[in-house]
Amino acid sequence: MQHQHEGLQEMGEAITQLSNQIGELCVSSATAALPPVASASTMAPPPLFSGVPSTCKGGGPWIGRQQCGRIVTLTARLVSFMTALHQVFNDGMTEQRAASRLMSLSQGPRSVSDYAIEFCTLAAETGWEDDTLMTAFYQGLSESVKDEIVNREWSEELDDIVTLATTLDARMRERRMERRGRPPCLPSRASETPPSVKPCLTEDQPPQEPMQLGRSP
Repeated sequence: MQHQHEGLQEMGEAITQLSNQIGELCVSSATAALPPVASASTMAPPPLFSGVPSTCKGGGPWIGRQQCGRIVTLTARLVSFMTALHQVFNDGMTEQRAASRLMSLSQGPRSVSDYAIEFCTLAAETGWEDDTLMTAFYQGLSESVKDEIVNREWSEELDDIVTLATTLDARMRERRMERRGRPPCLPSRASETPPSVKPCLTEDQPPQEPMQLGRSP
């Protein structure tokens, strides 16, 4: 036990001596260095190392003392900014109101992509499960898109259903545009009027003389 005590005492003396040497080295280095350039920062320089190892943990107590007021000020400004931002962009949408609008939402004449944007915006406010959201999204689609989806494999993810419906709707719209841009069909040959054919003259029938103006018959 006595040997352990002596060993700890020697270790403490060695640490103290090493700390003093480090302090002297820092002072000599600062003296030999070039004159410091004036800095725009108003932060006070940290204190020199006191030789106590426990003060080397973390950022040091001096940081908390000097920066506490600044941190409190920045936090208060952040809270005020978030409050103002919430007041500007929050439309007062409640979960019940979002659910009511979501149940009555339908695609109508617009594209599935526009319908999906509004649907997902309201769905984020309801907190519903994906199964319920998929059913509500499918019910709001147009009949033509529903007819195409029923022939495809039904996914268990809402994002997959939205992507599938958006892709099918885009293809259907492109197909309708192709049909509108196609030239009109030409009439069939059976309905065409045959060209008029002049009768051929035979040898027994002399050609008729052209009518001469100014002569009496």
